[in-house]
Amino acid sequence: MSNKRVYTKEEKYQVAVAYMITGSQKQAGEMHNVPQKTVNHWVKNNDEEFNEVYQLAVNHNLKQYDARVSSLIDKSLNVLKSKLDNPDKISAKDAAIIHSMLYDKRALARNQPTSISKRSTDDLETLAKAFEKIAQKNRIIEGEQVIKEIEGGH
Repeated sequence: MSNKRVYTKEEKYQVAVAYMITGSQKQAGEMHNVPQKTVNHWVKNNDEEFNEVYQLAVNHNLKQYDARVSSLIDKSLNVLKSKLDNPDKISAKDAAIIHSMLYDKRALARNQPTSISKRSTDDLETLAKAFEKIAQKNRIIEGEQVIKEIEGGH
């Protein structure tokens, strides 16, 4: 008979939340008297019960973070507006920097772009011309080889 301990869904839930909060398998296991090897096994093997609860906890935490950062962005916009209207203890520049940083961090947390990259049509046309030149060189080399073969040379 196996001495393996079977953990309930509730126990896995508690360890999963502790792991999400601490980021440490060892600490999460210690907090709930579960060996680190067991927690590591749940993580590595995508244990369905553990992973489900862990993902829910992570998503819940991200939503809370997003809401808090959004609130700070709103506040910084209000400060920025008031600073532009009536300078006070914080400069408009500082408020703008705070706003910009928070906006970018929120975009990162949402997996949204933080910058826009655009190729100009001039760049694409230059590339097209370069490829055409390469193609022409290859055609000439192939043609010269065919002529040499017809004339009996190598």
